[in-house]
Amino acid sequence: MGSAAIFDTVYLNYDDLETLAADQDIDLKPNVVYLLAEDESLTPQIKESIADMGYRGSATESLVKTFTEMIDIFTFVLIGVAGISLLVSAIMILTVLYISVVERTQEIGVIKAIGGRRKDIRRIFISESFLIGLFSGLLGGGLAIAFAALANQVLNQLFQVSMLDITWQFLLIGLAIAVVIATISGLLPANRASKLDSVEALRAE
Repeated sequence: MGSAAIFDTVYLNYDDLETLAADQDIDLKPNVVYLLAEDESLTPQIKESIADMGYRGSATESLVKTFTEMIDIFTFVLIGVAGISLLVSAIMILTVLYISVVERTQEIGVIKAIGGRRKDIRRIFISESFLIGLFSGLLGGGLAIAFAALANQVLNQLFQVSMLDITWQFLLIGLAIAVVIATISGLLPANRASKLDSVEALRAE
């Protein structure tokens, strides 16, 4: 049985390997030996025996623990990146809506002149920030699904595993966070727009 991957690795039965080595006059010098214990409780004794023989051994549990620690570190890094991204997104939404208030000053003045109330102006800009968060969350969720599918396909081809699992619960939480952050970011511009004087707003160019 044999298979090849991008790491130039070939897997063979040991008997086939011995036959191939004998035909090519090659001395086999194994550098890794895998032992399977009949009882998990014997693992420490086996490791001690291996150490007494001058070799270094590691149990599957330690490898799994190391791998889990690496995943945890990677997760914390991603959380930090996500937090920074949320902060930058909030600042960008705040800036865009402030610019929108300045550009639409006359429109705000017209709305107030025909009887529009402060809360009506506030609702307009809060609704805009809500829609920005909604569409951004939907776009981000779609990109996350596409990235996870691509990453799982690559991992499956290389290691026969699929590690990225994006559930609907996570997508809904992400969408809710995007909407909340965007809506909160729109509060200050909305309040500023609602406090504009109608006469001064109509005079603005």
